Order: sequence, then structure tokens, then C-alpha cells
Amino acid sequence: NLRSLGVPSWICKYNGKPFLIKRSGVTGHLFRHPSNNVLEYDVTLLPFPYIFKQAMSYLKDHYFKLLLINFAFVIEGRDNSELPECLIGDGLQLCYPDMDNL
Repeated sequence: NLRSLGVPSWICKYNGKPFLIKRSGVTGHLFRHPSNNVLEYDVTLLPFPYIFKQAMSYLKDHYFKLLLINFAFVIEGRDNSELPECLIGDGLQLCYPDMDNL
């Protein structure tokens, strides 16, 4: 619970809400590794709004060591035939990341 850790409310209101990586080649880059049967998707935060980058920087500096962070992926449905959207998978879990010791 972010509020019990003292995370500011302006950040807490976005907890659990998805964000759209919609500009392929700008905010996200897809790499295929057929020999390993793997897809890699890299996300860059550079094109995101200033307030988002400030929030991420604040969390990194003050709270990341206290957090268990889960990332999951969904492909956006744009037509009724593509709905309901389904979770592709729980792609990544960061357990109390210490960014100072990477």
C-alpha cells in the first residue's frame, strides 16, 4: 500500500492504472530473437510527459527499495472482435529494487 509508505497522493492515484505505449519506435521498441524463441520490448521514458518522469525519479530516489513492483502486458483492443482484452502475462516482477547498486 503506497499510502502507508508515505508516497504522495498525486502519485498514489495512478497506482494500478495502465499506461499506453502507443508510439512504436518512439516510446517502445520491439526486438525479435527467433533463435531463442523470445520477443523483447524495450520502453523508453524519454518521450513521456515531464510529470511522469518526475514521479518515476521521485519513486526511484525515495521508495523503490521498499516496493514490490509488478508489470503485465495487454494488447489494446480497438474493435469489438478484439474484446475483451486479456492479460498476456505477468511479464516482470521487481523485488525491492536498489537502483544505487545496479
